[in-house]
Amino acid sequence: MKPLLFRTRLKLFFSHRFSRAFGMLFFAIPFLVVPFITPSLSETDDKKVSQSGVESIGKILNIHNNTRNTIVIEYQYEHDGILKTEKFETVETHLQDQYKKGDDILILVSEHGSLIRDLERFKFPVLVFYMIPLIFLTVISPFVIAVLVNYIKLKTLYTNGHLSTGRIVSIKQGNSHSFIFFSDTFYTVLFKFSDSKNQEKTATSTTWNLALIANKNKGDAIPVIVFNDKGTIYDDE
Repeated sequence: MKPLLFRTRLKLFFSHRFSRAFGMLFFAIPFLVVPFITPSLSETDDKKVSQSGVESIGKILNIHNNTRNTIVIEYQYEHDGILKTEKFETVETHLQDQYKKGDDILILVSEHGSLIRDLERFKFPVLVFYMIPLIFLTVISPFVIAVLVNYIKLKTLYTNGHLSTGRIVSIKQGNSHSFIFFSDTFYTVLFKFSDSKNQEKTATSTTWNLALIANKNKGDAIPVIVFNDKGTIYDDE
C-alpha cells in the first residue's frame, strides 16, 4: 500500500463534478450559529431581570409600529445614578393607543438590563433559523455523499492499484450545475482497460484537467490505475 501525496488527495477529492458542494457548506454556518446566540442571550437576560429586577419607572421616548406587526417602545430610566435608554418590542399593539411620548411606564431593572413589567417581549420565531440550514443541508447532502463515495473509491484505486495503459473510447464535455452559483467545465472519459485478470473492461472517469486529455482521440492511449476489476484514468502529473 503506497502513501498518497497531499496534492494527489486534493485532486482525487475535487475530481467529482459535485465537489463544489463542500464550499457551499460554509454558507450554512451563520444560520447554524445565530440560533444559539441571539435568542438565547435575550431570553437569559429577560429571565434574570424577572428574577432579580426591582420595580422602577421609565419614561417613554418613542412608541411606533414595526414592519412585522409589533410595536417598539423606546424608554429611558435611571439605574445606579446612570441614565439609560432601551427598546422593548412587543406584539401588544393596542398599547400604542394607551401610551404616548413622555408617559411613565412600569419597568423592572437589574444589572442585567431592564424590561417592561407585565409585557411579553416579542421573540423572533427561532424555528426559521433552524429550518433554513436544515433545508439547505438536506438539498446538498446527496452531492456531498456522492463526492465522499467517489473520493473513497479513487483513493482505494490509487493506493492499491497498479499503473497501466487504457484506450480512449470517447471524451465528452459537460458543465457542472450542482449549484446555480457554479458552472464549471468537466470532461467525462470513456475508456477500455485490462483488469487484474487481463479481461477487457470499460469504465468512465471525470476530470477537470484539460491537459490530461488535450489532443486525445478515440483509440489513443491514456494512463490508468487498475485494481482488481476497477480502473480510473491516472491524474497525478
